[in-house]
Amino acid sequence: NTGGRYDPQTRMLRWTRAGHLPPVLVRDGAARALPLPDGVLLGLDPDAVYEEAGTQLQVGDTLLLFTDGLIERRSGSISDALRDFTAAAAPAGPDARSHADRILGTAISDTGDDACLVVVRIV
Repeated sequence: NTGGRYDPQTRMLRWTRAGHLPPVLVRDGAARALPLPDGVLLGLDPDAVYEEAGTQLQVGDTLLLFTDGLIERRSGSISDALRDFTAAAAPAGPDARSHADRILGTAISDTGDDACLVVVRIV
């Protein structure tokens, strides 16, 4: 799980990590996975402390939040799958819906795990 909070007035995104993959930011035709703060699987340790990370978003940015079930493959590492997903995430579509449709149309997961994708366009 990755929890996040976005302030539209300052365009500041803050997030924590509790088990999921990093958000992917698409900006100016390039995509990159945002660095993950320290954190353990939600519920694993009742005394866990979750580090917070933050990044300043810009008008035109697209943020991709997704579960591992969207990208993981039985025959490859999750690191390779994340690298491939990030490379395929750029460029952003003309709007969030078309960007999501393109990503979902090329998803190659073969695990049968649940898959979720949230695409957020900063306007």
